[in-house]
Amino acid sequence: MNTTQKYWYQDGGNVFAIVFVVIPITAFFGLAFYSKWQEDSKPQVVPMATGQLQQSLIGNPTFVVTLWHQHPGNLRNGALSVKVDSEMARGTGGSDFQIHSFELWEPNKDHAVSLAFPLKSFDSNIEMPITFQLTGKDIKPFIFKDVWLGNSWKSNQKLSPGQ
Repeated sequence: MNTTQKYWYQDGGNVFAIVFVVIPITAFFGLAFYSKWQEDSKPQVVPMATGQLQQSLIGNPTFVVTLWHQHPGNLRNGALSVKVDSEMARGTGGSDFQIHSFELWEPNKDHAVSLAFPLKSFDSNIEMPITFQLTGKDIKPFIFKDVWLGNSWKSNQKLSPGQ
C-alpha cells in the first residue's frame, strides 16, 4: 500500500459526511422506529359499559353510564370521557360531555366509574348515540361508539329472523 494515500477515515470529507449526515439520519429513523414499536406494544384496553335510565317521580330522567375495565393490571394517569349526542340531553346543542380523570384505576366492576347525564326528556323510540374514549399512560387510546335505544344498548339488541 502506498504510504502517501490516506485511509478512508482520515479523509475530512468522509468524516464530515458520517458525523453530520449519516449518524443524524440513522438516529432519526431509529428513534421513529423505536417510538412506533413502543406505541404498538401497548395493550388495548376495552372498557365495559352498562347503562340505566333513572326516572324520578319529580323532575326529569337521568341516564347513568357505569364503566369498568378488566385489564389484568391497574391503569395509570389517564382519562375516561363519555359524550351523549342527543336532543334529549340537557347539555348545550343537544349533547353532554363528561370526563373522569384518574391517577390509578383498578380493574373489575368493584372499581367502576358512574357518570350521570341529566336529560330534558326521554323517548324509548329515539336513539341516543354515546361515544366512549379511554386514554392512559401505558395503553393505546380507545374510542368506541354505541347507541342507547329503549332500555339497552342497540348493539345488544338482536333482530328476530324475518325483520
